Amino acid sequence: MVNNKLIDQYIEDNIGSYFQKKCNMLDELKLYALIEKKNPYLFSINTVKAAGDIVRELINAYISSSEETMFGD
Repeated sequence: MVNNKLIDQYIEDNIGSYFQKKCNMLDELKLYALIEKKNPYLFSINTVKAAGDIVRELINAYISSSEETMFGD
């Protein structure tokens, strides 16, 4: 049986550090490094037309990958 109070306590104890790691990751993010890791051409062929849209999609992909890594750690 799952103890919801233990789960709630764990989340309360750790949510701050999770968001702090996420903020630090975004503060240190550089556009060049982002483009180097992700292929912007893949985004440009998926109905993304403006440069801002490509950057937004690259950042979303980066955040998603980073969250998977943070949860894995």
